[in-house]
Amino acid sequence: MSRFFPLLLFWSALVCAVSDPEPARANPVSFPCSPAAFLSDTIPPVITCPPSDTFQLGSGLCDSVYSYTVTAFDSLMELTPTQLSGLASGEAFPIGTTVNNFLVADSVGNTAICSFSVVVQPAPSALSCRTDTFTLFLGADCLVALDVATALDTPYACVQDYILEFDTQAPIGNGPWAPAVFGDGQRGTIQGFRVTDAESGQGCFGFVKILDTVPPVLECPDINIPCAVPTAHLTPEFLTDSLGIAAGMPVLIENCMGSISFGHVDVNMDVPCDSPGNVTNVITRFWTVLDASNNVGTCVQRINRVRSVDDALFPADTVISCALDTLPATTGEPYVQLGAYQYNLLSAPFCEIAATYTDSVEMLCGGSRRLFRKWSVRDGCLPDSMQNAVMGMQLIEVDDDQQPTVHCPADTVVQYLFDACQDTIDLPDLIVSDACSHVQSVEAIWAIDGLADTLQATLGNISGGSLQMAFFGQAADFPVGSTAIRYVATDACGNTSSCEMQLIVWTVCRLLRFAILFSMCF
Repeated sequence: MSRFFPLLLFWSALVCAVSDPEPARANPVSFPCSPAAFLSDTIPPVITCPPSDTFQLGSGLCDSVYSYTVTAFDSLMELTPTQLSGLASGEAFPIGTTVNNFLVADSVGNTAICSFSVVVQPAPSALSCRTDTFTLFLGADCLVALDVATALDTPYACVQDYILEFDTQAPIGNGPWAPAVFGDGQRGTIQGFRVTDAESGQGCFGFVKILDTVPPVLECPDINIPCAVPTAHLTPEFLTDSLGIAAGMPVLIENCMGSISFGHVDVNMDVPCDSPGNVTNVITRFWTVLDASNNVGTCVQRINRVRSVDDALFPADTVISCALDTLPATTGEPYVQLGAYQYNLLSAPFCEIAATYTDSVEMLCGGSRRLFRKWSVRDGCLPDSMQNAVMGMQLIEVDDDQQPTVHCPADTVVQYLFDACQDTIDLPDLIVSDACSHVQSVEAIWAIDGLADTLQATLGNISGGSLQMAFFGQAADFPVGSTAIRYVATDACGNTSSCEMQLIVWTVCRLLRFAILFSMCF
């Protein structure tokens, strides 16, 4: 009939044209000769579903992706069907029967439907645990889960139907049971497990060994350190704890907790002065770590001793005693600072840094003086230039704080020739010295009947050294008896020291009377 349809439309149009040469164009719907007045579409579209299908899952599978095609046409026009129920093509079909219903409608509302079923059958099951003791390996998080595919012999049903557990306490086999996820607590042991069918309650039992074979990972960043740091301060412990350099110890990445043993071997190599860069010495540190499962990790670390004159710091201004020398070992030398530690550059064997100084002196009293010390620090591996020098100033105050030394004479007995109450005597001379400067004056002081008396000495050097002789000469009207003599020495900066002796004066007559009285007593 469809091949006569165009001819029928032509005939209807011709009849309408003859009977009504001027149709009413304002109202096309009421046009009495419209084709719709003669024809009505009551033919439904055609829809085609695939045939129903049945298939069986493989061992352990719980569903399967299934693809299909549903087509629909109205005359020669392709239509898009609408799914009323079921699962779309390409989705995972679960175990059981899935009915897929489709509907299609043409432009005038004619409809057609089709349906088909997809039957998914489970895999055959014969619940049987493995009879051998197999091994599971702990992962990067020190965990490993037992799965059905590993625990059971094939065939077995959907993995979701099984419950896997392990026995957490000895003896193995009587529980308590926990999910079969093993960790650090089971490392290096054989564990008992069971698999239970959640629907039937049937189960089986087996054994598994848990091992850790993941080696520890070490991260060993290279360290650049000032060349003046001595080798004794480059141990991992000192670098980390005392100098605050975290890279002194490697960063350990370990999957399981437990005892860790670190070790290292150092290879020391000097770098020639004419080599590129500013590294003067390299310590290559070969690290090894052994974890609790005897897995070994290694890394190589370079500790570079680096020279840099820009890092040089200069000694602080200082005040020292004139009794000390003014060498840098006493007054300070250029250094580098690392943490709380100062490392001198002059005495650093790996630095190749030259530090020199010149002094300008301002003399003060006695042994006191000021030193204006100008430091120059340069890289000994580079040519001399204005750019290869760092300058610094230091003020050194040398303080004459030393007291003179008085070599006091022993107590002395002096006798007068005549029996007088007082006479002129020679005061004992003495030797004085000073560590930093000459003694400026020595004075003898005594008192007679409460009245003070003094005598200044004349000073002279002894053999050109630091010893000086103090000559006092005669003291007039010195009384008979014992008199305390105090000697006071003063140096050029006003430092003083003193000593005291007893000067005992006798006359000849008194000596005779004393001898007679002494003999009569016996």
